[in-house]
Amino acid sequence: MEPMETVYDLIIIGAGPAGLEAALQAQSRGMNYLLLEQDEAGSLIHNTMAEKKFLHVYGRNTATLKGILPFPDRLKGGELVAIWRESVKTLSFKPKTKVQSVTKENDTFKVQTETELYTSKKVILTSGTFEKHRTLGIPGELANPNLFYTLDYYQDYENKKVLVVGGGNSALETAIHLADYNTVTLIVRKNSFAANVAANNLESIDTLMKENKVAVFFETTPTEIHPTEALFKKGTESITFPYDLFFVHAGFVHPSEFLASMGIEVQGEKATFNPTTFET
Repeated sequence: MEPMETVYDLIIIGAGPAGLEAALQAQSRGMNYLLLEQDEAGSLIHNTMAEKKFLHVYGRNTATLKGILPFPDRLKGGELVAIWRESVKTLSFKPKTKVQSVTKENDTFKVQTETELYTSKKVILTSGTFEKHRTLGIPGELANPNLFYTLDYYQDYENKKVLVVGGGNSALETAIHLADYNTVTLIVRKNSFAANVAANNLESIDTLMKENKVAVFFETTPTEIHPTEALFKKGTESITFPYDLFFVHAGFVHPSEFLASMGIEVQGEKATFNPTTFET
């Protein structure tokens, strides 16, 4: 006689703070749940924002925290992840498990990973959209050893000529972090910073501009990248900037195909990207 198939009450895909909170809530309710993560718990923050300080009052985020997951105010990303990874030890958790597909069969969901097939009554998707970086799509970008899409906070950067392309929080935070010990030029393709840039980032950039630690060029578009210099267009004018390090913060390619394969309809590809229906 074959053993009965395990049917979970809930499978959670993604072990960032949202997925960890969902798992803790499921655990507190005595649910038969499973948390799946393609890397390790909190890996995105650990790998790209280890030295970034997380504030409870940050931009438009002024909500009072009410969850189970520990989230002390004003800790660095690496410190938060260390705390969260202690929480994981009590959870039904499978790291290094990449989900390939989610399909609905009658009243259950089939969650296929690279090695296993799981069945669950409900699925929570908390994988976010941060997997594939959006590129500039210009000559000289790919396979450039001095071009990066994230800032390595574990690395020491000093006495470098730094170019940063982008107008959102990530671009500003890279410029802010590197400004004290490097020559930083921030290139923004639009005529202003992104609407969702946090007030403290705007204040810091404004201060650094006044102190001549960061030069900002708006309405400037990169056109070509060479090993030690990059070409830009500002109106009809061509500008060349030398660089040692080139950071591109152009956002991420959203997982539209993966979501569509699960039957989730989405609208828009960039800033307007949203599921047409979702639950929380």
